[in-house]
Amino acid sequence: MSGESGESPSRCLATSASPNLESPNLQSEILMFGPTELIVILLIVLLFFGATKVPQLARSLGQGMREFREGAKSAEAEETLREESA
Repeated sequence: MSGESGESPSRCLATSASPNLESPNLQSEILMFGPTELIVILLIVLLFFGATKVPQLARSLGQGMREFREGAKSAEAEETLREESA
């Protein structure tokens, strides 16, 4: 009853229903957060850290990102200087 493939019907359904994760559209849909998800995440962060800690966390995150960008720019500048001198 399962057809010519010899697989059970449930096996055929499972393989046909599995998503193709190599599709760029599906990957972007999986990684995107909607407004509802973002609100839930923010509420969880507020409950976990408290209202007084959230600004401190955001400030330290911003400082870390700024330092990372500055480090990346200086590394790129050093690499450019090495290429020009070689």
